[in-house]
Amino acid sequence: MPKSPDKTIQINLPTSLQELSSFGRFFAFGNGPVAHKLHLILAGRFDIRFFGFLSSAENPDIDPETGYWIRPIRECLSDLGNGDYVFLEDRCALTERLLADRGVTLGLPSNLVNSYSTYEAPVFNNFLLSTFGSEPATGIALDIGANFGQTASMMAPFFDQIIGFEPNRSIFENLQSNNSFGETIEFRQLAFGATTGDMPFCDDRGMNGYVTGEDGQADYKVSGTTIDVLCEAEAIVPRFVKIDAEGMDYDIITAARTVLEIHRPILFFENPCLQPNSGEQERNLIDFLSINYNLVAYPCLKQFVSSNHVGSDYHEFRQRTGLEPLNIAALPIKI
Repeated sequence: MPKSPDKTIQINLPTSLQELSSFGRFFAFGNGPVAHKLHLILAGRFDIRFFGFLSSAENPDIDPETGYWIRPIRECLSDLGNGDYVFLEDRCALTERLLADRGVTLGLPSNLVNSYSTYEAPVFNNFLLSTFGSEPATGIALDIGANFGQTASMMAPFFDQIIGFEPNRSIFENLQSNNSFGETIEFRQLAFGATTGDMPFCDDRGMNGYVTGEDGQADYKVSGTTIDVLCEAEAIVPRFVKIDAEGMDYDIITAARTVLEIHRPILFFENPCLQPNSGEQERNLIDFLSINYNLVAYPCLKQFVSSNHVGSDYHEFRQRTGLEPLNIAALPIKI
C-alpha cells in the first residue's frame, strides 16, 4: 500500500553491507563520483543486485565508465517498489516523495562509501559489530571528535542516544544544517582536554583541526570541558566513548578517571603512544587502563600486519608485530 503523502520520508544512513542484505535491487540516483564508488562496493558484494543509475534527465543513456544504463526516473518509476533500494547522490524532494510512496527504501551513500573506502572506517565498523552487534541498541555513546558525523552514523544502530562533539566551527555548522542524521544523534560544538575553559583551536581549512596550547597559533577559541565534568553536570552514564581528537586522547582520558573507575564505559581511542613526543606518561596511561580493562589492538589498514591481528590482544599485538596499533579498544574486565 502506498505510504501516506503527509508522512515524513525516512532516509537511511547505512554504514555496513550487512544492513542491505535483504534488498533485491539497488540503484543510484545520480551519476557522480560517490555513485561510482557505491557501484563498486555494491556490485562487488551483491553481484546480481546493482541495476544501475537513475537520473532526472529525459532520455536514457549509458555510462561510459561502467556500461550501466542511466535511466530517466520518470520512465521506470512504475517498475520500482518494495524490495528496491535507491541511494541518493542527487537530492530531489519530488523524486524522493514519489519513490517513498511506492515503498522504495531510500538511503544516503556517503557513510557507506566512507566505511568501505578508507583505511580507518572499516576497522571501526569491525569493532562496533564485534563488540555491540549481538546486543540490542541501548545506552548513551559519546563521540569526541565527530568530524562530519561519519562515526556517529556508524554508531547509531547500537545505542539509544549519541552525543557528538566537534570543536571546528565550520564543520559544526555543517552538522547543524545537515538533516540526514537520525533523532538519536545530537551534536555540540565543544572541545575536550585535561581542563575546562576556553581552548585555542587551529582550524585546518574547515576540514579538521586541533587544540593548541598557544594562543598565537590559534585561529579562534572554543569552549572546552572534560569527560568527568560533563558526565557529572548532566548525569550522563556513558556506555561507550569514542575519542579521535588529533593528539588530545591522552589529556582527555586522564581527565576521565572518575567516569572510568565508576561507570567503566567501553573506549575506542587513538593510541597516545604513537604521538611524536610520547614517553613514560603515555605508557603509564596504558598501564592505568590495564587495571580495569582488557586492551584490544585495532591497527589502521595502512599498518602492514596480518588481518587476524585486528581485534587481537594489545600486548600480544605489540610483541608479535613490534608495532603500536593506531587505535586501541578498552573493554571492561568483568568483575
